[in-house]
Formats: sequence, C-alpha cells, structure tokens
Amino acid sequence: MAIASVDRADAGRIALAEPPGPRSDAELSGSWGTRIRRLRFTRKYFAHLDTEFESLCSPKYKADNADAVAELRAHHARSPSWENNHRFEYIVMAGVDPLILRQRLALYRVRLKDLVGPEREEAMAAIFAVPENADDAAERTVALGLLSEIQRMRHVRSEFEILRNRLFAMCLAMGLLLGASFSALVWEAIHQRHTYVPFHVLVAGLLGGYFSVLLRLGALRWCFEYNANYQQVDRLFWNIFSNFLLSMFEGAVGAFVLYTIFLAGILRGTLFPTFDTSTAGFETIFCQLPSSNSQLAMLLLWSIVAGFSERLVPDFLMSLTAEVKRTDAPKADG
Repeated sequence: MAIASVDRADAGRIALAEPPGPRSDAELSGSWGTRIRRLRFTRKYFAHLDTEFESLCSPKYKADNADAVAELRAHHARSPSWENNHRFEYIVMAGVDPLILRQRLALYRVRLKDLVGPEREEAMAAIFAVPENADDAAERTVALGLLSEIQRMRHVRSEFEILRNRLFAMCLAMGLLLGASFSALVWEAIHQRHTYVPFHVLVAGLLGGYFSVLLRLGALRWCFEYNANYQQVDRLFWNIFSNFLLSMFEGAVGAFVLYTIFLAGILRGTLFPTFDTSTAGFETIFCQLPSSNSQLAMLLLWSIVAGFSERLVPDFLMSLTAEVKRTDAPKADG
C-alpha cells in the first residue's frame, strides 16, 4: 500500500508497520572497519533525514507523526540500519510540500537512470510516468514508487559489493596458501636429493590459474542483470567461487598435461624445456628434471602459462588430434 493513497498523518505508522530487526549492519559488513564506516554513514544519513523532516514538513504533519518518528529514532539509536533510513525516507516524502515533491521526483528519475544505465532509461521512464493532469496525491504515489525501486536496487548492489569483497578475501587466503605450498616445495627441492617434479608443475599451474582468477575478479563489476532478484545475487557468490576453483583445477591439470607433452618430446625448440628420458621405467619418468636450471625455470614458466591460459593446452590437443586425423586419412583411403 502506498503512503500517498491514505491519510498523510498515518505515514509514520505505515512506515513502522514491520520494525526492522538488528540484522542489517552485521550483514552489510565484510570487516570491522567496513562495519564502523557503514554505521557512521548510516547515522549521518539518518540525522540528515531527521533535519529534512523537521525543516521541510508542515507543523501539523510533524505533530500527527510525532509518535511514529520518536519510535523510529529510538529504534535507530539502539540499532542503526539502512532499513530505518529507508522508512524515514518514506515518512519525509509523504509530508513534503508539493513543489518539493516535484523536485524530488525529477531527482529520483536521475538517480534511477544512474542505477539502471542509459539503455534502460526509456523503459523506466515509461513505467514511472506521471499521468497527465495528475494531482499531488498521484505525483506522490509515483515518487514513492520511484523511491522504493531506488532503495531496492541500492540494497541489491550493496549486497553484490559485499559478496565481491568476500571473494577478494577468500582469493587472498588461497593465494597465501599457494605461496606457502610453493615455498615448501622449493625448500624441499633444495634440501632433498629426490624431487617429485609433478608436484612443482601442479602448484605452478595452480599459481597460473590463481593469477587468471585475480584478473577476472578485479574486472568483476555490477550490472543491471544482477538486479533481477535477490536470489540471483545471493547465488552469484557461490557460482563465481565455484567457477574460480574450477579454473584453478583446470590450470593444474593443463600444466601436468603440458609437462607430459614435454617429456614425450612432442614440443621441441629453444622455447621449450628438454629432458633426458633415456632411463627406462614408469617409476622414474616423472622424476626427470630438465637438463639445466634455465630449463627448469622454463618448465615452471610454461606450467604457469598453462594455468593462466585455460585454452592453451586444450587447443593444442585439438590441433594435435586434427593433425593425426589428417595424417591417417591417406592410409584409410588406400
């Protein structure tokens, strides 16, 4: 029910029909520092709305809604939240002068355009169009609808940014774990005679996949499609996180496959490492080291490249398969 469709004296009681719980800022924060900044800005914005209520609303409207506003102030003092700010915005909007209401309506259209993008401006303008010869109540209803949509989109976008920050934190933790693993393998290679090369190749592939994940995470931006519903944004975190883990796993597998290709001698040249595979036995083939330190560094570099470029090894295998088919084609015809 829109506030403008009932008596304006009841606006405050409607806004407080379902008092918000204490959940808000605990869920809108990814760290204590972020929580403190959000609480500080939340209180400042509430104080700004309180000033608007006292300055822009008529004395009669303020008197009629004094109890509702006092209850909202007390609740916000106990548990500051954006839900309280949103409810206060409804109360202020229901009590401002019609001229100020028209100014706010124009501002809300600009804000909504910034949130949805210019390509959807025309559709949104048609949805929230003011009927011709509309009275103050109709304009107020349109303004409240615009305000409600802006608040919803702000909340969904805020949740998206929080999930992105959590992904950053989890990727940082994975990076520290990979760095520690790689350092442990280097220490083992220095202090032990027998080195199991595939471990180093796999970790290098994971590092390459991790670097690719970081670049994609840095390019992750809000888009209007995420605003379709709350469930889509909520699932977005797990979908992206699962995709990142899969990318790192593909990088490790690709690095190991490329290592096997090098051992087989299929790729040769100054850019590729070479191995001495004269020793027979399956138990020794994967313990072969390149012929020099520079060759070993080249192996690790190619392992990182294979992890970073997810299509490098699959594309090579596809081209190799196509080459084998072309080679066997004359024999089949004969």
